[in-house]
Amino acid sequence: MRAGLAAVLESDETIQVIGQASTGREAIALTRRREPDVVLMDVEMPDLDGIAATRELAGAATPAEELIRAVHTVAAGESLLSPSVTRRVIDGMAHPGPQPGASNLDSLTPREGEVLVLLASGLSNAEIAGELIIEESTVETHVKRILMKLGLRDRVQAVIFAYEHGIATPG
Repeated sequence: MRAGLAAVLESDETIQVIGQASTGREAIALTRRREPDVVLMDVEMPDLDGIAATRELAGAATPAEELIRAVHTVAAGESLLSPSVTRRVIDGMAHPGPQPGASNLDSLTPREGEVLVLLASGLSNAEIAGELIIEESTVETHVKRILMKLGLRDRVQAVIFAYEHGIATPG
């Protein structure tokens, strides 16, 4: 899951993933060493959960600080989830229901399968075209058909789908 998320993030040219950690203590050490602008922390990690690791890195906020931060977040046009909603989202990710498109995987052509693998590895349409020696417009058509056949909304869902179904693997 971590590798899939990193691939999704790195598909955006303005984002650079500078590290990944598999445990809470590893996350703390890496964050202190690299000093990233943003840290995405898993709530459930071995040896030290994400909440405890975040507290150790940033300190625990008081309820008043949390309220002020929430007001600023919403005022900036961002969305805010309450802890109970966040818990439901996390539980839903940890125990997902039926995945979209799994039954339609066989409907992909061999070329669409190749495009999906390259897409999941974070390549742009131009890079996929270069790799497969085809026109970029052909890649765009393949991507549209992949999304349509698998019932996916966008490239991000396609990347996640590829990792969840073993079409792409980390590394």
